[in-house]
Amino acid sequence: MLICLTEYWTWLEYFLSNVEAPVVFYTSPDLLEHMQQLRGDKPVTFITDYAQAEEMPPIEALGGKAWSEQMNKIDPENFKHVAGVYAPWTAKPWMVQHAKDLNLYSSTYFFWVSSCPILFFDCV
Repeated sequence: MLICLTEYWTWLEYFLSNVEAPVVFYTSPDLLEHMQQLRGDKPVTFITDYAQAEEMPPIEALGGKAWSEQMNKIDPENFKHVAGVYAPWTAKPWMVQHAKDLNLYSSTYFFWVSSCPILFFDCV
C-alpha cells in the first residue's frame, strides 16, 4: 500500500519519539539532523557511513546500484517499487548483524524495524 510521504514522517516521528529502548538507526548523512530531532533525547546511535543503501558492503558485493536496477527490471511488482528498495531489503540481515557486532548498548536481543520511505509518495 502506498501512503503519503507526510504520513510517513508523522509515523516515523511517533515511532522514534516513543520507543524507549536504545536504537541503532541506519540513515544517510543528509538526513542525520532531521532524524536526531525526531529521536530527541532517547538513546540512539546513528550509522551514517553510507549515503545510499547500495553502498553497504553486501550490496556493493552484488554490484551496488546496477544490481538494484537489474532487480527492478525482473521484479514482477516493479510497477510499485523503485530500484532503491532492493538494497535495504537485502541488507537487513547484514545491518542486524552489524548492530549486534557493535553491541553499543550491551543488548541481548536485536531486531529489525523498517523505516524505509520508498513506497511512499508526495501528497498533492
